[in-house]
Amino acid sequence: MAVSLMQRLRLWWRGSQRRREEKDREFLAKNAAWTDAAPPSPPPPRTEDRGPRTEVDREGLQAAYLDRSGVILYYLDRQTGEVVESREALTDSRYARVPTQSDDEDQRAFLRTLTLPQRAHFQKAASFRAAIAEDRALEKAWYNFKNNRANAAIDAWLAGI
Repeated sequence: MAVSLMQRLRLWWRGSQRRREEKDREFLAKNAAWTDAAPPSPPPPRTEDRGPRTEVDREGLQAAYLDRSGVILYYLDRQTGEVVESREALTDSRYARVPTQSDDEDQRAFLRTLTLPQRAHFQKAASFRAAIAEDRALEKAWYNFKNNRANAAIDAWLAGI
């Protein structure tokens, strides 16, 4: 299982919250003229020399990176730091496509970290998943290894964009 149920639920929840907030902002923009209240004052200008700094949704990035379904495409919104789901390719330069992981490469790298008896256990099993399912400690080590590789890949990808 590439992405846990909780990760998918968190990603879905964030997306639905973001869409709700966008609809609220659109509604307020359309109906702001109905009130007699003064418009809000603009935010004070930034005094830093750097550009605006955004917080990146790390959990959303990890869930998007680990999702290999291919049904939904994930993009990082460079302005807000949010992970955006889309069924169609987004061509706007504001969005960067989140890469996906390769299970085969992760499995080969994981096997290189094991001892000879553990590797022999994998050769006897019918599949990688079957070998992992037989040993809880090995299963835990696999998922920790996979998550660490995902975090490292995401860090490298973020540094490159």
